[in-house]
Amino acid sequence: MKTKYLLIFFGILFSMAIQAQNSITLLNRPTSVVAGDSIDFTVNYTKSFSTARIMVKFHDTNTNSQLEFDIISGITANSGTLNFKVLAPSTIGTNYEIRAQLLENWSGRADDNGAVSVVTGASPQANSVTILNRPTSVTANDVITFNVSYTKDFPTAKLLVKFQDTNTNSQLNFDIISSITANSGTLPLTVQAPGSAGTNYEIHAQLLEGWGGRASEIAGVTVTTGTPPGGNNTLAIVNTPADPINNGTIRTVNVQYSALQAGKIEVEVRDNHEVGPNDIIIGKASTNITSAGSGTVPINLVINNGNPAAVNLLRVLMYDTSGSLVSVQNIPTQQLNKGDGVITYRGQIGYENGRWQNEKFAEALGNGYYSNWFVNENWQGDITAKFGPAEQASWVEWDNNGSSGGPYSHSEFDIKIQKFSWHNDKDNVDRGYPTKIASLSNNVTCTATGQWGPNSEGRTFLNMTAWLYDKSGSIDNTFKRSDIIVHTWDNSGNLAQKYAADPNDNLEPLANITSGGITYHVLKRNTGGYGEEATYNLVPTNNPRDGIWQTTFSTTPFSVSISMKDILQKLIVVDANSNLPVLTNQWYVHGLEWTYIGSSGDTVGGAVIQDSKAKLTLTSYTIPDLNASSSKPAGPTKATKEETIDLEEMVYPNPFSDSFTYRYNSEFKDAVSLELFSIDGRRVKVVTNTNKNSNSITFNTSHLSRGMYVLRISSGNAIRTKKIVKK
Repeated sequence: MKTKYLLIFFGILFSMAIQAQNSITLLNRPTSVVAGDSIDFTVNYTKSFSTARIMVKFHDTNTNSQLEFDIISGITANSGTLNFKVLAPSTIGTNYEIRAQLLENWSGRADDNGAVSVVTGASPQANSVTILNRPTSVTANDVITFNVSYTKDFPTAKLLVKFQDTNTNSQLNFDIISSITANSGTLPLTVQAPGSAGTNYEIHAQLLEGWGGRASEIAGVTVTTGTPPGGNNTLAIVNTPADPINNGTIRTVNVQYSALQAGKIEVEVRDNHEVGPNDIIIGKASTNITSAGSGTVPINLVINNGNPAAVNLLRVLMYDTSGSLVSVQNIPTQQLNKGDGVITYRGQIGYENGRWQNEKFAEALGNGYYSNWFVNENWQGDITAKFGPAEQASWVEWDNNGSSGGPYSHSEFDIKIQKFSWHNDKDNVDRGYPTKIASLSNNVTCTATGQWGPNSEGRTFLNMTAWLYDKSGSIDNTFKRSDIIVHTWDNSGNLAQKYAADPNDNLEPLANITSGGITYHVLKRNTGGYGEEATYNLVPTNNPRDGIWQTTFSTTPFSVSISMKDILQKLIVVDANSNLPVLTNQWYVHGLEWTYIGSSGDTVGGAVIQDSKAKLTLTSYTIPDLNASSSKPAGPTKATKEETIDLEEMVYPNPFSDSFTYRYNSEFKDAVSLELFSIDGRRVKVVTNTNKNSNSITFNTSHLSRGMYVLRISSGNAIRTKKIVKK
């Protein structure tokens, strides 16, 4: 079914005290209109706030209900005159008003209301809408396709078909087609019938310009209960695309059913091409069946419980009212491939009520890099992101709409690309995390090249953060930790001024430090926000955004390069002179991360910074392995000349089914090890051959799901990887 637009606006609350500088006047208010006519209105307004909506509507005073309307949003000019079109009521009478409303969000700032009579008359012939196959009765919950014929005399139209409950005067299910430019034609629209039987329904077809009505057709319809079926319970997926899916994809699954009992129909998506014991259900939705019967129901499914695999399984199940699985003739399924990897945030929380990591989004990017998400539970607004392979282009785009905690609360997200000690066992490579600060063998130089998208603005950061712990080993609750946050790109207001001015907030400005030609304010919070011993913010003293916090960002690419070893060593020196010294060179670096931060607005150091709305692309970035001999990130060691491996000839077959064989150079002096990783970085099997009389290894893969894998082959200093596919 096509995208639906919500047409009914509920509960618009008007202020009792209308400010004099906010006004609205209907310049050409009629005292009577012809039923069904499309009426042109001209509205004059003034306003004293930033962004307004204006709505003109017909209102039924008998039922106190809103009828047809037209609305214009995003109005920034403080005064002006605008034109609207609204379809007059179809029933004659004197029980109507025309209402013009000036709105801030959905709160009323001014209105102009007046009575109007609706009289009989012919609608304009140039604009018409007719349902060619209008039924007089439909079965509850059936999905009905209506063939709608129309003519129009204006540039761009919408066609809307909906069920209306005449008892409550409320709109039910609907379908809409937008951007219609042809002046006549016939189009199919598909709508699910109401779920309850009755004679209190109408089918409405509307031809719209904007949201103003130009023609309509309305007729009653009876909704009946379907005849209870005989035979077997059956399910089928109908009229549903098998397009690839991402984390955050919304999919309407249309399910045709025949049920011998009341119960529930459930749709699920598993991160496997078939049902297996270790599958994760990454999306699930259901709808109730109130009685035995048959029909077609749309179920809106969201992929919101993890990242899709290369191939995923969608299937439909039926349950009875006790929650027991019902046997059906055939369980319908679809194979769904992984999409382009764009993640859409839809409010998924992690653990501890969402205050920590949103683990449903984490991805292995390769070469020791992982993505990591934190989204504050009060965040309001859209977030989308896509991470490429390690050190390649990755972006985050967002639009913050404040904080659900109220106008004075704060919300933000921290989306990170990181290397961390807790990833060692996943990657199976020692990358030096953790390493004691005193033992760092390279400059720990971290680099990034970034670019802001057009019209990016508001309170936001790009930070390089080091996570330090007082011990080595696996982290538990006995470890003390601190974080060092280097602001490499900052549009947050004057943090140094804010911190220095609030001595009661456990904040302590330390001596400045200089590294890489940049001098930083060092702002220490004793006891960090999530149990840290201390948090250190390093903010450039000469911030390029100083004084222009409210302007949009330059789209010119920028680059940063910082030596975290140099910063840590200098920070330890100035921290020793703080009120509560914490750090020494005996602390361990457990993690480094580039962090995208989007934030709600705030007043910081006297500067008002609005909610952030931006897109930031890191076209490249690096975080070094701590045990590398230089700051260049370590990759697989190249094979020596004597140990050259030709993978194309040695792994066969590829693609494979239940097994594949790797044949290697019999002159290898060391044992040959094969490790197989799933595409999300999980190691699924390891085989090592120490028999020097054999030069081949056969992998049994019958237990593995179909999809793409990464094979890592190592012998001594020789390491090679190759992508292989199970078909």
